[in-house]
Amino acid sequence: MRRTALALLILPFLAACSHIATRTASQVDTTHFKRVYVQHLLTDGKGIDQLIARELRKRGYDASAGPIQLMPAGTDALILYQDRWTFDFTDYLIRLDLEVRNTQGDKLLAEGYLDKPSVAGNNPVDMVDKLLDRLFKPRGPAFPTPPPAPGPESTSPMS
Repeated sequence: MRRTALALLILPFLAACSHIATRTASQVDTTHFKRVYVQHLLTDGKGIDQLIARELRKRGYDASAGPIQLMPAGTDALILYQDRWTFDFTDYLIRLDLEVRNTQGDKLLAEGYLDKPSVAGNNPVDMVDKLLDRLFKPRGPAFPTPPPAPGPESTSPMS
């Protein structure tokens, strides 16, 4: 009986509530976007920008990520994000905010956030998927992954 009472007392601390909210401007249909660019956040050391782009490609969008200066011409939408992490013996994502903006005029087209505080930790892929499911409906088959950009960390096929 004591163990059951103790378990019931601890249970509310282990099961945290998650909150998700999204909002899209009227007359905006994200399935009409062909090319989407995720602006890399300088404080992002976990590759969330690449994760968002990968999950958008799975939904059929031509998506890539990187610094704003490298945004390809003809990009239909720009995604800005803010990731918040916490540490309880390990790092885990507790909140993800996304903004979808027009590349001409910087107009806010859609936004959303997922807040999932948890002692057990959260999988960033699951959090990105839940948020993107609300903002971007699938457009078709998965878009192929772009080749890596040339840089100091890439290796030459000759070596």
